Amino acid sequence: MKRLLLATAALSALTITASAASEAQTAIGQQNNSTIKAVTCDDFIHRLKQAESALGIPMPRPDHDFADMRENIIGNLNSTAAYVNPALKDDDQQATLTCEKEGSKLFDEFELDVPSIYNNRLSNVRTTNLIAAALYAYTGWPSKKIFAARRKLVDDLMRKTRLNLIRGEATDDVELTLPGNGVARLSGGDGGMTLVVTRDTDQEKND
Repeated sequence: MKRLLLATAALSALTITASAASEAQTAIGQQNNSTIKAVTCDDFIHRLKQAESALGIPMPRPDHDFADMRENIIGNLNSTAAYVNPALKDDDQQATLTCEKEGSKLFDEFELDVPSIYNNRLSNVRTTNLIAAALYAYTGWPSKKIFAARRKLVDDLMRKTRLNLIRGEATDDVELTLPGNGVARLSGGDGGMTLVVTRDTDQEKND
């Protein structure tokens, strides 16, 4: 009987400890979400330029400074650049940054069109490095977390692509939730890939 009581007490203690740990983790997540400030275009551009040194990976150079922005037809600001490499013989490495015009120029969207990771080793490295840089530019996360997020996006898309090829279905995009009501969407296949990092303005209205 005494052993049974001790075992029951030990089990209760473990349950309480696990519950407390879970609640603490939830509280930390809520605290992190509540302290995230809105990402401005200046934040994004600065971190994009620092991605090579911050992440420790070689980065292609854009042919245009994203800080040089123009007003588009709907009143926002945008800037487009190409990541050119003659060795790849394609022109699919385009990136467009869009920001709100008013106030602090809040980040709106970064769309990146790059070669498929299925093409060759060089395009694979360039593509995955650019994906990591875009995620870092928005989040400012440490490199380990950035690489884990990149791996999840790429692995999820490859898995979904294989399944859809077997089923004869078109491949949809895959998503990753980011801080500050952000989301990263990756899509594509053999012909090329597109990464879109964007702010969910509809979610912001509901918050």
